[in-house]
Amino acid sequence: MSGHALRQLTTLGIIISTSACDNVEWGGVDVRLVPSPEASIGTAGRTAEPEATGSFALPTGAVLYMATRDSSSAFVIPVGEIAGDSLLPFRDERSASGYRAAFARELMAPGTRFTLFSAGVRVGTLTVRDVGTDESFCTPRPRATGPVELVPDAVQATRFLALPESSTRSASYQEYSPLEHNLAQRTAGIDIAMELIPQIGAAWPSSIVDARRDIAAFRLTDGRPAVSTTFLFRDEARIQPAQAASYALYLMATPEGNQYRPAYFWYREARREGKGVPRYFQHLDWDGDGETEVLLEVLGERFRWTAVIQPAGDGWTRTFEDPCGAAAPPVQARTGD
Repeated sequence: MSGHALRQLTTLGIIISTSACDNVEWGGVDVRLVPSPEASIGTAGRTAEPEATGSFALPTGAVLYMATRDSSSAFVIPVGEIAGDSLLPFRDERSASGYRAAFARELMAPGTRFTLFSAGVRVGTLTVRDVGTDESFCTPRPRATGPVELVPDAVQATRFLALPESSTRSASYQEYSPLEHNLAQRTAGIDIAMELIPQIGAAWPSSIVDARRDIAAFRLTDGRPAVSTTFLFRDEARIQPAQAASYALYLMATPEGNQYRPAYFWYREARREGKGVPRYFQHLDWDGDGETEVLLEVLGERFRWTAVIQPAGDGWTRTFEDPCGAAAPPVQARTGD
């Protein structure tokens, strides 16, 4: 069961490397200041030639990637080709044998540069050094690692969206000022969840506060704050088996006057749709239409996948979900459920 809307850079960067040069300590990684290149978000730029296999063609428009950084590495993983108000899913090997290798070879080869975005603005660049395979997704896909250049204010950021540098040549740096959720936003998430739970017929958690497992605040393109919250019942926000009685409730709220109102919610019961725990990953106007798109990471029993929500009319709607995630098998009752 799922629900939709109820009514709705500075000019310096930091490059992370494994060699020391003007060292600044951060989590065991050496960093140094370097000039940042000038670089608009869009789908123009270099396109890959279609593979002449007869079974598939590689993307010819800009591809959206998700990027993550920890204290020792940074990597990018393709989400899907940008297609109007949605994304085209990454092809699996059953329907397009050899697609993953061809994608990596043509679009993620060593030396390829990606523009990184966090909190809706450009914050740096990743240059591919090595390419492997990430099998944590329900459709395995290439994962490229490499050094990262970041503006100084974003040195603590760990999650990014990425686009090929060739399609972001005019994207300028802007002030990087991520939001921290506040008491009003935390309270709004709790209040909205307490209204929704009886409306959708979900089981009450023993503690609604303890059921809240993820919360993030962010600014929309019009400057208004939004808050994203995930609530869980008898489950955890990680890839692991779930009880059939478990569920996830994701909601996003936006301000209306002095209050936050629900803009979108997604209720997923494990026994009906399989485990799927949506949580905020990052946001950006990646298709250049003037509206914010939000990338969600969804955690299942054995794999993860992605989904996208964005404005539609007076509310928000889900415009994309990896097919393999949407088709996750229902969770069967287990001993102890």
